[in-house]
Amino acid sequence: MADERPEASTGGGLDPLFPADPAFYQRVLEYLPSPVVVLDGAATLRYANRAARDLGGWTPAECVGMNTLDQTHPDDREWVAEVFAEDIVGADDSYHHLDGPHWGAVEFRILDASGRVVPVEITGNAGLLDPVVQGIAYDLRPAWSSTLMAQVVSGLAHGADADELLAHVTRLVAVEPLAVDVALVDVADRGRHTVAHATAPALAAGLEGSRDPAPWSTPAPDPSCGRVADLAGPVGAALAAAGYVECWHVGVDAPGAAAYRLVAVTARAETYRNSLDQRLRRARDLASVILLRAHNDRLLTDAADHDNLTGLANRRAFYRRLADPPPSRPDAGDDRTLGLLYIDLDDFKGINDGLGHLHGDEVLRVVARRLGAATRPTDLLARLGGDEFAVLLSGPADRALVAAVADRIAEALDEPVELGERSVTVSASVGGVWAHADVTADALVGEADAAMYEAKRGGGPVLREAGAGP
Repeated sequence: MADERPEASTGGGLDPLFPADPAFYQRVLEYLPSPVVVLDGAATLRYANRAARDLGGWTPAECVGMNTLDQTHPDDREWVAEVFAEDIVGADDSYHHLDGPHWGAVEFRILDASGRVVPVEITGNAGLLDPVVQGIAYDLRPAWSSTLMAQVVSGLAHGADADELLAHVTRLVAVEPLAVDVALVDVADRGRHTVAHATAPALAAGLEGSRDPAPWSTPAPDPSCGRVADLAGPVGAALAAAGYVECWHVGVDAPGAAAYRLVAVTARAETYRNSLDQRLRRARDLASVILLRAHNDRLLTDAADHDNLTGLANRRAFYRRLADPPPSRPDAGDDRTLGLLYIDLDDFKGINDGLGHLHGDEVLRVVARRLGAATRPTDLLARLGGDEFAVLLSGPADRALVAAVADRIAEALDEPVELGERSVTVSASVGGVWAHADVTADALVGEADAAMYEAKRGGGPVLREAGAGP
């Protein structure tokens, strides 16, 4: 049987199946959880129900006569005005009946009373020719879910920062109409809670730094629900004091050492259980994809910046760091000085030719480890290629520092390299320079290279101060 509908208002009465009291319809509109507005032909607001006023943060007095295009985001205003103009053109006799067709949904952004951007989706039906309505009735829906999802998908496609995408995923769980707060927590540090993102300060404060045993200490493959009152220790007390009643959690698959959990808490029991379960599953899967992509990106970057044989930084990483001068220290004046050592193994070709490349590769790996032990963790040690290495010294550098590192390198290489039943003595020519940071990278490298070749001719490290560049 077809749905019974009221006829368009033409001065006659309503269908007898519907209440005759106009107050009934006014109150129904006020009770509706969905925002409803009516605009006249100039986009002026004629009516907004309570849900619409709450969405925009407006009082009834502020709504009367409001031009809705003024409340549209500036970047969307022009095209929204064009869409509205098309709605006006389409509002002919074929649209003034209540059983006429609806227009398709449109998404754009509005500004609420505080200036906050709110994405919405609207669907309209024209009643401009209806003498009672005299406007276009629109149903508004907050579009946080679709907006955040679009940002996540776009971010994944264009390589956006993983932390930003994880924040969007966390917010996706908490969007209306669910009354839920959500946190993404890492418990990899011996069970210590490290909050990566949270939609509410109270939730973040209740979880951050805690080592209390919690249901989510062990990852749950699917969303699991429990009572906040059953949580032990300060975490349970803090969440209960914040008014939370239920807690949900699910594990997030993440490569590497991280152990992420999505934790959701609600102030009411059994609120939209199916919806929250579905949102947590979706967020779990999205977060896993984001973390996997970030992990793979790190592996690719690491591979691009490191030498496959020795694991040291490669030429690409070395020159990128060299091109980025150190910052000056305000408390010590402009003390930005650089130190650089070039190291070339002596007669390494003879090792390769005499013992073979496999043994030669092992010698390079041993030399790399010894050079690493002779330098500081803050220094950049790189293999530039073949049997050439370089050390870029961190912090202010002078002759004393360059000489000290050169001596440690010579001492580290003094011990023979054991190759099974054979041992090989390895020596190196070292050229070291120091200079003010305004010396160009090419000039610094040229000075270090020249000092290294001078050392190869004369024996012993050659140290010099590089002159100022152009």
